[in-house]
Amino acid sequence: MARVYRVRHVPSNTIWALKELNPSSAQSQEEKGQFRNEYDLLEGLNHPNLPRVKESFEHEGRLYIVEEFIQGETLEKRLEAGPMSWREAAQMAIPLLKVLHYIHSKGIVYRDIKPSNIMFREDGSLVLVDFGAARRYSADPAKTHDTIVLGTPGFASPEQHGKQQTDRRSDIYSAGVLLHHAATGRDPNDKPFIFEDPHDIAPGIDPVFSQAVMRALKLDRESRFSTAKDMRWALEAALAAKSVPAAVSVSIPRQNAPQGRIPAVPPPLQAALKPEDVFDESQVGRAGRFVAIAPGEFMMGSPGSENGRFSDEDLHAVKLTKAFEMQATPVTQRQWVAVMGGNPAYFKGRQHSDGDHMILNGEEVNADHPVEQVSWEDAREFIRRLNAMQSQYAYRLPTESEWEYAARAGTEGSYWFSSGLLDKHAWHDGNSGKRTHAVGHPDHFTPQGLGDMLGHVWEWVEDFYAPYQLGFGLDWKGWLNQGISLSIKLLPSRLLNIDPIGSPTGSFRVIRGGSWSYDASYLRSAYRYLGGPGGRWDDVGFRLVRSIR
Repeated sequence: MARVYRVRHVPSNTIWALKELNPSSAQSQEEKGQFRNEYDLLEGLNHPNLPRVKESFEHEGRLYIVEEFIQGETLEKRLEAGPMSWREAAQMAIPLLKVLHYIHSKGIVYRDIKPSNIMFREDGSLVLVDFGAARRYSADPAKTHDTIVLGTPGFASPEQHGKQQTDRRSDIYSAGVLLHHAATGRDPNDKPFIFEDPHDIAPGIDPVFSQAVMRALKLDRESRFSTAKDMRWALEAALAAKSVPAAVSVSIPRQNAPQGRIPAVPPPLQAALKPEDVFDESQVGRAGRFVAIAPGEFMMGSPGSENGRFSDEDLHAVKLTKAFEMQATPVTQRQWVAVMGGNPAYFKGRQHSDGDHMILNGEEVNADHPVEQVSWEDAREFIRRLNAMQSQYAYRLPTESEWEYAARAGTEGSYWFSSGLLDKHAWHDGNSGKRTHAVGHPDHFTPQGLGDMLGHVWEWVEDFYAPYQLGFGLDWKGWLNQGISLSIKLLPSRLLNIDPIGSPTGSFRVIRGGSWSYDASYLRSAYRYLGGPGGRWDDVGFRLVRSIR
């Protein structure tokens, strides 16, 4: 359908990939639409395991896309030497499933997972390329199957053959085919839709890994993993597991318990909290504290030299002219229940507790864990109720510029701490144990006293997601993005963005800070993520700012 050329952009001396719709295909309006759709989808995505797109244009009747040139090799090329070990295959799949989870959260189904569409950069990082078959998922109940049958035979899910509408579980099936092929070397076209357990093919393949692969390959999609994150966790469990010989029997003596009886689990603490006490530190701890943030100027975004940087992080000068107070931690489950009643959090059971499990106002909570699975709209309703029940303060979500200003704590690097101290100062996917924790860890506070600004849970902010409003018509952001260090004091005042509030319209809201389920590149102070205002995820929460009325 398309040809790809390696091209050089002469003014900037940078290398890009130029994708051209084949002239023979250009006559088909259907294929033209698919080609344009590929650019439209990628333009709205921002992830380290996806190629960056620069622009799309038409020249002399031919369509083109300019995107990141990936210097590296495909998985297909790597597998020419033979199958991977099961451990190598699982490790390869972790970033693939992360990026699938990301695009699924944006309502996109990829539909063409196969070895030739997975590339590895020279630094070893995985990139999912070629969105020609991708589309937005339709929740219309009248749409029972895909209009156009797309995908690669052998790797495509059963529903991609026109029987049902594809959804995220279709990609999970194809990921299972990919893993089966990578670990066993078996061609999925030999016996379409029939797969032998990898552990039966090669007993050296871990049975937990095999179980995960075979679950992904279920013909009934209701029986597959429901999300890419669930499949990733299953593979991570296989990688972390230590086999115990079946013949070994372990007896654990019971201490201080009568013979033959197991001590009862004590019932959870029963407690109550009134809405008016939601910020009483004697009852809610540091989550009730607000930190005064003075006005000031800072460089928002990231320089071109910052590791892990994305193209929507244009470096620009911002001036905040008004002081505000920011909550010292994310809003906790205890605070949410006191104001809203129910507890939407996923991590509210005793098994996820840090010693703060209780029944509060009749609801099960891990009281000091951040509340999650709350949408932007939910957060706004929480704020509406807070403002309605008192008259001293006006509560709201921070603007994106306020959030980054506070998160930077006067620093200009990727984090407010040295990058080598990530494990000490933030919860991320490498140290969180795949869950949230009680807020208030003493090492997670900035010098100003703000805890968990980076990591733990993503945080909603007020702004619509959109490119930064920069430059006032001047082409000055280019040399800032090259990493040239300039003093803010030397910038002309007209280049300062003063109290920016972002775009007045948009489809997505910004979320910031990274979370317990994401790696270091997402925890950077400048990283921008986005979500639909009604979306709820188990790693997204919020914190408040306030001012005196």
